[in-house]
Amino acid sequence: MGENTLNVIDQVKAKIAEIQPSLPEGMRIVPFYNQTDLVKKAVNTLTRVLIEEFILVSIIVVAFLGNVRSN
Repeated sequence: MGENTLNVIDQVKAKIAEIQPSLPEGMRIVPFYNQTDLVKKAVNTLTRVLIEEFILVSIIVVAFLGNVRSN
């Protein structure tokens, strides 16, 4: 709770790689749900939307003021 999801996923992957050699012959750990792509896509979407909104708000402010500087 309250941790960076990508850091936790990286730590789990590192621990699995550390444990893998000590497992019995023929046994391996296989992740079945990896949130890495989901988290990266969500962060990229949020970044893109924030940039778009900043540009839109800037255009609206300039349009209402009629000037970049407020006198």
